[in-house]
Amino acid sequence: MLVDVLTTGISIGCVYGLVAIGYSLIFRAQGLINFAQGEMLTVGALTGYTAIVTLHIPYFFGVLLAILAGGIVAVGIETLVYAPIRRKEAVTSPRSVFATIAMMIILANGSKAIWGSDALCYPERGSIIQFGDAGIASYYFLVLGVTAVAVIFLMIILFKTKMGLAMRAFAADAVTASLIGIMGKLVSKMTAFLAGGLGAVGGVLLAQIYFASFELGGFGLKAFAAAVLGGLGSVPGAIIGGLILGVFETAVSVTISAAYKDAIVFAMLIAVLLFKPTGIFKG
Repeated sequence: MLVDVLTTGISIGCVYGLVAIGYSLIFRAQGLINFAQGEMLTVGALTGYTAIVTLHIPYFFGVLLAILAGGIVAVGIETLVYAPIRRKEAVTSPRSVFATIAMMIILANGSKAIWGSDALCYPERGSIIQFGDAGIASYYFLVLGVTAVAVIFLMIILFKTKMGLAMRAFAADAVTASLIGIMGKLVSKMTAFLAGGLGAVGGVLLAQIYFASFELGGFGLKAFAAAVLGGLGSVPGAIIGGLILGVFETAVSVTISAAYKDAIVFAMLIAVLLFKPTGIFKG
């Protein structure tokens, strides 16, 4: 049982972590809590299903198409919705927050209109690997590998490229960065693309564990909880928060009740934040 809890929990936690990084990137760059980020799971899962299952595109290229779709959708929302609102008022205003919630609902219903309301299943991948008496699906190792590659790729962009330097400078002090010539619009779009792509690849991975559906955005709210748990704005904290949440949620499902796991998980989150309001990994 322990092996099952750990493997399943870590795999789901990796997905939470990828989406949580998106929340943190956008928050650092713009100060915006983008609730529509969770719907990138839906965009990625359903686009990946169309590419891999319907069009029979090789898995790797299907995942790349899902990432591209998530990034393009995120940039489109940033350009057409968030940026115009941001020019008129603060990102913490009720109007700005409402816009992200509205986009979350629009994306979910748009996905339902395009792909329907049925749960779509990816074909099973890999095999069962035996560890003593326990059997672990090899797909879980694929989840770990893809997550590691995605995080390494993100770190290379943030710390080894001029665009990454601009993103970090803008996150540290947007006003000063703008004064020295760093283009805020380009940084915002790049941040949106990375956040959308990370959410989309998380959607493909999650759909392999569960299913592809317009309802996957609900997992995005848990990813937001992971970002808050780790310290909103912290990339390492997002990953660690996702892993903690994934393992805890799975353990609750197995030992207490799957029916009440969400309530228990969010109650735990509230309890942690009462003692550490900034999250575990931020001072």
